[in-house]
Amino acid sequence: MATPYYYKRLRTIAKENEIPFVVDETKTGVGITGKMWGHEHWNLQDGCPDLVTFGGRAGVSGFYSTVAFKQNDTGLSFE
Repeated sequence: MATPYYYKRLRTIAKENEIPFVVDETKTGVGITGKMWGHEHWNLQDGCPDLVTFGGRAGVSGFYSTVAFKQNDTGLSFE
């Protein structure tokens, strides 16, 4: 557990250094925190992390990503 400020700052550092900001929502996703995704409580400036993984209570495992963070022929990268 950390404050929203911590995650906002972490997101900024990741973006400045072109490091993917990945959030695992296995334990915090699908409404368990009062919102669909736990990271929604952080009020990130750009809306969401680059990549979100989920499973557990969701009944299915998977991930989703932003449009700017997509897979290309050389792997995952920022546009």
